[in-house]
Order: sequence, then structure tokens, then C-alpha cells
Amino acid sequence: MKLKILVVLVFTFGFILSFHAQDVKLSKAEKQAQKEAKKKEREEIEKMLKVYTICPSTETEFVVFAARRVAKNKDQLLARETAEGVKGISRTDSYDVLITFKDTMRFANIRPDRSKPEEYENDKKVALENLQYYINTGKSMATEKPVEKSYNGFVTHSSYRSELIGDNLGTSLIFDDANKMITTVYFINAPKNSDGKNFKDISEWMELREKFLDSYTKCVASNFK
Repeated sequence: MKLKILVVLVFTFGFILSFHAQDVKLSKAEKQAQKEAKKKEREEIEKMLKVYTICPSTETEFVVFAARRVAKNKDQLLARETAEGVKGISRTDSYDVLITFKDTMRFANIRPDRSKPEEYENDKKVALENLQYYINTGKSMATEKPVEKSYNGFVTHSSYRSELIGDNLGTSLIFDDANKMITTVYFINAPKNSDGKNFKDISEWMELREKFLDSYTKCVASNFK
């Protein structure tokens, strides 16, 4: 009896494997169609990514000084520190964009990262945990939690200092759910001017930060229409 059951199981398993092999076997035309579909998808991704490297518009005081490709069509895992230890964020594509103010002063570094679509929601969660971690461990932080705000259809989460100290004055996360993008904006503390100051005061910098986030997201949104 046991032998008969074993024979039936082996036969059934072999039939399933054979059926599956026939099911996934593609014709030459189907393979070509699949290849063309992947090519078109990649072209759309590249077009979408490019938008994040050309904003804000030239009508603002902020200038795209340089854009460098960091990752292209890869399967990467980025380490992010959290209160629970180091966690990973997925990435397939990325740029590094330097923004200057009036073409004379470094203002921000932008890192638009495309997540693996199936891991995007978890990536957002880890990115927020990472932002909270730096609020908890940072010096002179203005808030106890990330500040959530909407700009031109995009949800942002930001942390920033309460005074002009350090190399980095603040960080903002811009979530693009439609394109599975997490764009991180690192706001740079400008070099000191001849009067020994960088910005006049923290209020001036905060005003510029808000102006930048609004103009940047507005530019991105308009290019997606």
C-alpha cells in the first residue's frame, strides 16, 4: 500500500513539473514581446528618473550644479541606522544631485532613489525610522519627530536643527508612491561669509528650505503631467 502511494506521488509530482515546464515555455515571438516590454519599461523608468535631476526650474534662485548617476538597473541594499539597529532599504536606480543657491553657494544634495516596487512600502518605513534615529541622536534638533507636510501632491517628512551648526542643517524625505521613489534632500550648512556667518539666522535658512521644497516638488509634478 505504501509503495502504491509513493508511486502515485512520484508520478503526480513529475506530471506537475512537466506541465509547469510546458506552461513557461515561450515562443520566439513571445520572448521578443517580453524583451520589448522590458525595454519600454526601462525607458519609462529612465525618463522618470531624469525629472528628479533637472529640478527645480531655472526660474528659481536654486541651480542644478551637477548630477551624477549612482546606480542603474541594479539590485542593491542600502544600510540605514535605526533605534532597532541597522536595517536595509532596496534600490534599483539613483542619482546624486548638487543644488546651489544663486549659483554661488552649496545648498543641498539630493538623492532620488527608486525602490524595488515590491519593497517600497517597507523602504518608506525604514527611511522614517532612520530619520527619527538622527533626530534622537542629533544635536540641537528643532523637533522630537519628523515634520510631515505636503507639497504639490508629494508627502514629505523633515528634520532640521534649531540653530546654524554642523555640516548638515536638515534632511527631508520626499515620497513618490506612483513611481516608488524615495528622494532624500540633505540641506547643507553654507560656508561662512565675510562677516563670519553663513545664513543670517536660522529663520532665513528655514524660509529658503520651505521655498526649495515647494519649487522642487512643483517642478517634478509639472514634468510628470
